[in-house]
Amino acid sequence: MDFNSQLKHYLDGTLSPADRERFDAELQSNPELREALAAARLTRLVGNRLDRSHRRDELLRERRAAKKMEALVEQRLDRNHRRDELLRERRAAKKLETLVEQRLDRNHRRNQLLQEHRAAKKME
Repeated sequence: MDFNSQLKHYLDGTLSPADRERFDAELQSNPELREALAAARLTRLVGNRLDRSHRRDELLRERRAAKKMEALVEQRLDRNHRRDELLRERRAAKKLETLVEQRLDRNHRRNQLLQEHRAAKKME
């Protein structure tokens, strides 16, 4: 196994106990290996931070998208509420129209009866 592979497994914690002992012993005596390990740790740390930053950016985009969706839903609810109000007003207007027509019919019948009554009185 080469050092790069060993470094990866060492950082992942997947080396066998015997391989880990040999790697630790090599670290004690090999300054280049220690530098490579420090660089690999730093690379992982930076990579993890970039991953978190990327995830944060994704979450922010998702939050903005969710807020837009919420605004659209609110607009639809407002439109539906206005639609419901208009439907209620239309039903009320229909009822009022029906009542007015009924009154007009009653007044018309009343006027007809009055005319008939006057005509009958004149004939007497």
